[in-house]
Amino acid sequence: METDKDHVTNAQSEYKTVTGKTHLSVVERYYKPKYILDCQANEDEDLCILTHSNRICIITLASTHPVVRDQKTIKQISFKVGGIDRLNNKVSGKGKRGAQELNAGSPICKIACVDGEEFTVYSGIKGQLIEVNECLIQNPNLILKKDQETVGTQIMSGVP
Repeated sequence: METDKDHVTNAQSEYKTVTGKTHLSVVERYYKPKYILDCQANEDEDLCILTHSNRICIITLASTHPVVRDQKTIKQISFKVGGIDRLNNKVSGKGKRGAQELNAGSPICKIACVDGEEFTVYSGIKGQLIEVNECLIQNPNLILKKDQETVGTQIMSGVP
């Protein structure tokens, strides 16, 4: 007789054989990727915007962005852009009071590579800046990781 525990184990093993892994990541489970190609008319500077049903979006670099595609070594990521320090964003309450307003062309950060190239990452969507990933300041090469849960900027958008 098959117990509930055996049924769960069998279901997991069947799932593993179909997809090749036992669990989906949080991003794979709850976020839908949307891509913005040639953001701000900068050729190949593509963004991946991970959207959740609750209107939270995470902005990451697409795999076709030159920084990720060419696996550039990053010297520094600066959130001080256009006279605004994105790190000084203070958000409070359910309505996210104090969040910085962003348009599609608002710069989020600047990426400086060891080879001298610089890239400006734009928000790509209109919304409110909730938080930036401060770990990128200490370890800027996190942005190169394929696991997109570790990088990005969170924005609350009007576009679901």
